[in-house]
Amino acid sequence: MGAAGAGDPAEHPGPRDGSITVWLDGRKVLSQADPVFRSTAELKIDGVFFSTFFGGDDASWSSQAGQHVDFAGSS
Repeated sequence: MGAAGAGDPAEHPGPRDGSITVWLDGRKVLSQADPVFRSTAELKIDGVFFSTFFGGDDASWSSQAGQHVDFAGSS
């Protein structure tokens, strides 16, 4: 999801005219058509928050292999 602009569904409150698609390792894992991002003009969308977390509070929770995440292709 990119920044809202004149042609973006998030710019127009109310109608179900958006979409959400999530890809993981080249495979579509989620697709939702026609979500309502907001229902009132007073609510503004100015960003999206991504977070990763393995859990726990000591080394036993850490990954056994190196990990990489890339959010650069988000739009």
